[in-house]
Amino acid sequence: MQSMLFAASLFVQAISGAETAFPAVQFMDLNKNMVSVPGGLKGRKNLVIVAFLQKQQEDINTWLKLLPAMMEGHPELAYYEFPVIEKMNSLMRWVISNGMRGGIPDKAQREQTITLYIDKKPFKEALEIPDEKRIYLFMIDKTGEVLWRCEGPATPEKQQLLKEYLGTL
Repeated sequence: MQSMLFAASLFVQAISGAETAFPAVQFMDLNKNMVSVPGGLKGRKNLVIVAFLQKQQEDINTWLKLLPAMMEGHPELAYYEFPVIEKMNSLMRWVISNGMRGGIPDKAQREQTITLYIDKKPFKEALEIPDEKRIYLFMIDKTGEVLWRCEGPATPEKQQLLKEYLGTL
C-alpha cells in the first residue's frame, strides 16, 4: 500500500512540475451560460475533470461525491466536469447538450458541467493525455497552468494525494 501511494505521489509530483497549460476554449455550460476556460472559471484555482466517454460518468461520480467536503475551507477553489466530444455541427451539439441538461436537474451541477466540442487530438496532446480510456483531473489556475493532475476514479490513495495538495494552498 505504501509503495502504491509513493508511486502515485511520484507520478503526480513529476507531472505537476511540468509546464503544461490547459488549452483556452470557450463553450456554454449546461445552463447555457458562455464560459471562457480557463480565465472565466469561478475559482482562483479550478479542479477540472475531463472525460471522453459516457460510461466514465461512474468514475467522475467517485470524485464528485468527495469534492464538496474536500474543498471545504478553500473558498478560492471550484470544480468542473468537462465532457470532451469531437467537433460536430450545431444541431448535433444542441441534441447532445439538451440530453445532458435533461439528465442533470440540479442547476448548480449544470453550471459546473461544460461540454467541450473540440478537435480532440491537439487537446489531448496539449495536456499529455495518452488515451480516452480513463478520466483525467487537472488543477489549473486562471492562466491555465496545470498545477496538479491525476487520472482515473477516486481511490483512498488519490484522495490523500489531493488532500495533501490542498494542504499546500
